[in-house]
Amino acid sequence: MTQRKIVWAADTHMHPKEFFDKLDEYKDLIHSVKINSYFYFLASKFPLTLRATDLHGCDYMFDLKLYDTPKTTAATVEALPNCVKYITLVWAEDNDASVEAGLRAAQDRGVVCFLVNRLTSAPPGTIDQTAKFYNVVADMANKFDNVGVVLPADRLVDLEFLKNKAPSVVTLTPGVKIDNFLSQDYSDQKVVTTPQDVVRAGGDLIVLGRSMPDTREDLIQLERSLSNE
Repeated sequence: MTQRKIVWAADTHMHPKEFFDKLDEYKDLIHSVKINSYFYFLASKFPLTLRATDLHGCDYMFDLKLYDTPKTTAATVEALPNCVKYITLVWAEDNDASVEAGLRAAQDRGVVCFLVNRLTSAPPGTIDQTAKFYNVVADMANKFDNVGVVLPADRLVDLEFLKNKAPSVVTLTPGVKIDNFLSQDYSDQKVVTTPQDVVRAGGDLIVLGRSMPDTREDLIQLERSLSNE
């Protein structure tokens, strides 16, 4: 069976009901569904839609970017719906304890945490300024078995360095567009790349939002092309 690599990001340009209806067509072809806090609150206005998420048979990623005290971080993770299997945690130099608390609570629930580096000033390829983050990721991966990392398109150049530090860590790359969308303007992403480029670089999971294929057949073709890279 082909390992699914596509994470479908619920975009606010779609009504939640429209999105979940479309999800029924795609759910066996994707890895998981990424929902940010805005989409979650938007969907909460339509209770029947929100309650139905468990019934779609999908794993969900809540892109909450948690950044709080250790107690609050752990409590938030413990309160997540059962359908949530992946979350994002923000790492900064002052919150190692909070990240550990979140990872520990998530591990008890079988939830994978993707760490987000708050230090965004380093230009692409500048390993020394982001090495501390990768060292933290490696250290956390030695303590927990549910560690992932958000690796944006402009940080794919660091992938080999990161995998050498923490080979078991799963990467998640946003800012991914299929070829015929690359010419469009995306003000929400600084750098975009293609799914094929992520796979060639050695990345694991790929986030697609507005450039998600329109039909089930197109999505099958995309998954097949990725498995051949």
